Amino acid sequence: MEVMCRRFVPLIPQSLLILSISILTVVFLAGARVEAGQSNSPSARAGEAPTSPPVAPIRPVTDDCFGMKVVDPYRYMENLKDPKVDAWFKGQNAYTRAALAKIPGRDALLARIKEPAR
Repeated sequence: MEVMCRRFVPLIPQSLLILSISILTVVFLAGARVEAGQSNSPSARAGEAPTSPPVAPIRPVTDDCFGMKVVDPYRYMENLKDPKVDAWFKGQNAYTRAALAKIPGRDALLARIKEPAR
C-alpha cells in the first residue's frame, strides 16, 4: 500500500487500465459460459435483453496515504466475491451480449474466426 500511496497520481491511469482489462476478462469468461449454456443470470433465463447497462452504485472508500485522504468511489468492486459486484458484472455481460448480438454479420464473422488457418 505504501508504494501505491507514494505514486498514487501516476498510477491512476494504470489502475483504470487494470480495472478495464479485469472487466473485459470477466465479461469474456462469462460470455463463454453463456455460449456454453451455463448461465444462471435471471435475464438469460427469461430470454429478455436488458435495455440499458446496470449502473454501479457509488460507495466511497477513503484511504489515508501519508496524511493525504484518497477517496475511491468504486473500490468495493475489487471484491469479486461480493454478490452485488457479481450481479453487476452479470448485468453488464447480459447487456453487452445483447448489444453484440444486434451487430449484422457477427455470427458469420465469428464462424470465420473459429475456422482453422489455411
